[in-house]
Amino acid sequence: MKTLITLMKREYMEHKVSTFWFPVVFSVIAFVSFAILAIYGVASGSGEISFGEELADGTFIGANAVISVVCHVMAALAFMTVILVQSAYFLGSLYDDRKDQSIIFWRSLPVAEWQTITSKFLYGSLVLPLFYFASAVVVAIASLILGAILMGDKVDGLLTFAWIIEPIKVLVAIVPIAIWLMPVWIYLMCASALAKRLPIIYAAAPFVVLSIIWGISHAMNINLGIATFFDSVISYLGRFFLEQFEMGSGDDLEVVAFPALHWQFLLNWQQLVGSLVATGLAFSALKLRQRSETV
Repeated sequence: MKTLITLMKREYMEHKVSTFWFPVVFSVIAFVSFAILAIYGVASGSGEISFGEELADGTFIGANAVISVVCHVMAALAFMTVILVQSAYFLGSLYDDRKDQSIIFWRSLPVAEWQTITSKFLYGSLVLPLFYFASAVVVAIASLILGAILMGDKVDGLLTFAWIIEPIKVLVAIVPIAIWLMPVWIYLMCASALAKRLPIIYAAAPFVVLSIIWGISHAMNINLGIATFFDSVISYLGRFFLEQFEMGSGDDLEVVAFPALHWQFLLNWQQLVGSLVATGLAFSALKLRQRSETV
């Protein structure tokens, strides 16, 4: 365990910009944007909705719903940002140290290759998004406080456990998201371990080749099962990205539920297949890493 923690600390030192400073920039931009819109709305007289206020059409907006919406919308924005950072991280995870030849130094230490791969996976799938989701929570809370200040005595029902519950729900979401996307991240690690240059080409090549073969076989009216494979991949990823952002109900107001999944979301045959695929890919990544040299 100490070895894994030390290795993850190394990852943080090597990727401090994308892990720490990018979320800081994200937080500043998000909060400034919200502040400008909120101040403009109040100044123009259009920002009159308050916690606990009944609107003209009879819709009731409770504090729980408002807090939930702000927290989960910010989490969704953070997720769309960090998933790009994670993709870049995993593509370089087992390639960069071969490129700069630092792999020679790390192999001189009493660290097994499986520990290196495990530390990189845990860092990229859990630690890295934690910084972005935490920044989203900070921006959400700061935005809610700013909104409360601007609304002044119009605030009603503001003291609620949602201030604690909603941020926790956002942060806990990192774990099921990491489990669901595990096959994707380990696949990118395999491409990173195999690549001689530009890992993204190695990651995309199998799908390009399969697409070409599918086009030829389709034209010749031959069924090779490639379409079924693509449908399965699209279904797996689509279930996550489409069902994640469905609507939930809170305080008589529909609110964005991020994540829509609870742990029950993972209890299905797709997750079982995904876990088996991830296990096979992890074994492949380990073997490729053990045979890797500098590039």
